[in-house]
Amino acid sequence: MYFKGGKIMTKQIPSNWMDVGDGIYHFEDMAIYSSDKSNEVHLLNVTKSKFSFLFCSKDWTDILSFVKKRGAR
Repeated sequence: MYFKGGKIMTKQIPSNWMDVGDGIYHFEDMAIYSSDKSNEVHLLNVTKSKFSFLFCSKDWTDILSFVKKRGAR
């Protein structure tokens, strides 16, 4: 869940993402880390660090859009 405009919203998780627990999702070669403060997309094949970082946003729809575009390449 996340807050938007003072309302609690439930994140829409695409059915082709694997939920590995604790707000972490895998899709293709990406790991999506989600928390109440921010959401980050990292490469799965690199240990989580500045070298694996791809994208960050507080807006969940930005994350969905980024993953969709990158996954379509």
